[in-house]
Amino acid sequence: MRHVAILTLRPPNIHGGVERVVYYLKKAIENESTHVDIYHKGLLPTQQVPAVYNRMGLSEVYLAYKISRLLRQKCQETQNYDLVISNQITGWPIRGGKAINIYHGTIARYSEALRNNLPFGYFLQARYIRSQFEKLSGSGKTVVAVTNQVAKELKEAYHLSAEEVIYNGIDTDHFRRLTSSNIKTELGLDEDTFLGLFVGRHEYAKGIDILEQVSRKLPDDVAIATVGNGYANNRFGKIIPIGPKSFDELPYIYSGADFFVFPSRYEACPLAPLEAMACELPVIMSNINIGEEILTRYEVLRDFIVNSFNPDDYLKKILELKSSESTQKEAKKASRKLVCKSFSLSTFGQKYRELVSSLIQQQ
Repeated sequence: MRHVAILTLRPPNIHGGVERVVYYLKKAIENESTHVDIYHKGLLPTQQVPAVYNRMGLSEVYLAYKISRLLRQKCQETQNYDLVISNQITGWPIRGGKAINIYHGTIARYSEALRNNLPFGYFLQARYIRSQFEKLSGSGKTVVAVTNQVAKELKEAYHLSAEEVIYNGIDTDHFRRLTSSNIKTELGLDEDTFLGLFVGRHEYAKGIDILEQVSRKLPDDVAIATVGNGYANNRFGKIIPIGPKSFDELPYIYSGADFFVFPSRYEACPLAPLEAMACELPVIMSNINIGEEILTRYEVLRDFIVNSFNPDDYLKKILELKSSESTQKEAKKASRKLVCKSFSLSTFGQKYRELVSSLIQQQ
């Protein structure tokens, strides 16, 4: 029996980005000959972080250290692991043995992308302190990046080389277009309303301020629904907040919309646009990571990448898409095809199984 440990900050589940990736990763590599244990902050006796670490912006660094101590304790009490897989900053305390660190982006580039909206002290902590622990997480390990762009960031910001690029996977059987969706009627909209959808945290990093500005200029027959926490469920212009939705509800929500809009200022391999595409939604998104790297493979999808954070540019793309039913039809077909080809769970699982087996078998 082979034993693999996965280290991550938050408990694995089907909600959230990294959390769902970890959930799928365990399912992909665990079988009758491989056992997987996941270590996360939910297993700690207390999640309280000493004030000094909070003041320095190092709460995640501290929690990663405590999680690694759980791992060492388990190794002392039972058995050593054949392989340890860590995510992001959780790998910094791990030394020796066979190990993988998965980078779902970099703190260095994230902080730079949001610099204008971050308190100066927080920016300095993130860019020059926390990022060094994130860099340390990949030292002496097999480095995996979730996109080629992240691999490039690792090289430029941390001087780390990614041995593998493995895209995140989504459940394309779960996320598919449902003809039964009647979300427009449920929101009190006319059936001919051109309905956009945004799924994610309602924050500056995700470009919610850009959506707000776009909403002020939308024509009467266009609206944007948002899934997530924000606005206290009150309408903001043409934005219709519908609150958090469960994993099982999401395909129904995606299927009732006409397009997906995602003006995020920093992403690596976000799941929401991929889920939308699997449900045959044309995606209008910023030119970051998968936008630049993946959507450019299909001309009809490339046309709806926005090369700025100017609200007028997003508005223009929305109206262009609305004006052409043939483009909508072509984009729907290409979106589903692309996700099934490059982002399925079978492809994701196969790549990680091959990597894990090759590392464990090395002498």
